[in-house]
This record gives sequence, C-alpha cells and structure tokens, in this order.
Amino acid sequence: LTHLYIKYKSNNATAFTRFLSGIPAERLTLVEVTFASSFPTPELFRITPSIASLKQLEVLVIKFEDQEERLRDQRALDGRILSPLYTISNLRWFHLRSVPIALSRADLEQMALSWSRIEGLVLDTLHGNIALKDLAVFAGRCQNLLILDVEIRPFGLPWPGISALG
Repeated sequence: LTHLYIKYKSNNATAFTRFLSGIPAERLTLVEVTFASSFPTPELFRITPSIASLKQLEVLVIKFEDQEERLRDQRALDGRILSPLYTISNLRWFHLRSVPIALSRADLEQMALSWSRIEGLVLDTLHGNIALKDLAVFAGRCQNLLILDVEIRPFGLPWPGISALG
C-alpha cells in the first residue's frame, strides 16, 4: 500500500487512530483524509500524532467537507496541533483545508526547518498575527518549494461569507 484516501464519516477520533496504527506504513507515501463536517476540529490534536507515525509520508492532505458550514462559528486552532507532523522529514506536500489555524512566526520557522524538502504548502485558512514577510522563511529554508498557497486572516477579521451565513 502506497496511497491511502479516506473519507471518514465518524466523529470518533480514537477509532481513527486505531485504524491508522493497523496500517502497514513501510511504503505509504500519500495520505488524504476527508473528515465529515460534523467531526469536531479540536479532535485533530488526538489524530496528528498518529499521522506523524507514518514516517515515509511524502504527501499529506487533511480536509473537511462543507467548508462554509464548518467556518460559521469555528475558532482558530492553536498552531501546536501541527507540531507532531514536523517529525515527517520526507514530507514534500502538505495541504490543510477548512481548518482555521493560528500560527505564529515561530510556528512558521519550525515548519520551514522541519519540512526543508517541502515542494507544496497549502494552508487555506491561516489565522494569526503574521505578515507576508514572515513567510519569507520558506524561501530561505525550503529550496524545493514550488507552491506556497496561504490565506492570512489577522485576528479579529471575519472569514469570507460568515456575515452572509449568520
């Protein structure tokens, strides 16, 4: 098994981590997980260490269904939620979709240092007190970087479409 695509419809983070631990990971290089919109985003704290055990991963995509519905009352998660993933040194592509996450300059520096082989980084719901200049760390440390796709929302600014929804 080299590629794994999962549409996870349950809200049970424990069952998901057990499932991952049972997969032979020696050749697994791509994992794409789509969580149901009802999956509680804070439960990602319990899942990222399990994903980090897949040391051969080169491509990791984590996303949620129904982005508009999820972002309605969503609070940004602490950037430390990603820290277990920094141990995946072979990672070439990371995409986090529909998960508002608050990253600091220090988080960005750690990400660039840990994922020096990254070629594509997509964080389409980035929240925090960072500026465009803070992203320059990737240009300096990630020589293979081809795509850097981020949406930065300073704290206190609403997500697009939120006012129309509520």
